[in-house]
Amino acid sequence: MKKILFKIFGLVVLTGSLLIGWTWKELDLVMKSKPLLPQQGLVFEIKPGDNFYKITDNLSAMTIGPDRLWHRLIAWRYPELTRVKVAEYLLLPPLTYAELLNQLTTGKGMQYEIQFLEGWRYKDVLTELAKHPHLY
Repeated sequence: MKKILFKIFGLVVLTGSLLIGWTWKELDLVMKSKPLLPQQGLVFEIKPGDNFYKITDNLSAMTIGPDRLWHRLIAWRYPELTRVKVAEYLLLPPLTYAELLNQLTTGKGMQYEIQFLEGWRYKDVLTELAKHPHLY
């Protein structure tokens, strides 16, 4: 009876080890994969209150990222990638999925130019600001 239990235990340990190893290798492949981004790039916005899972669900819905299970594993394995910052990001190919997620943690989003002319009144400044919807 002990031999049978020992063999079953060994089989469970071996199967678990193989499963963990396979998952680890697949996670590595997911992180090295290159999402299908348009050649001109994609503007992706992270709004105040968005968290890692909401953002990655949006990426999955746009068929840019893997499904939710992989995001749970990514968050567990790479917790630094879950600290996303609010901004508008221009995602340009060829990015790996790891590079894409890393870009979302930098906070270095798109920049827009606005020009104020000398001699403008406060009303003129407000009018010019209203023309730029990307300013909050």
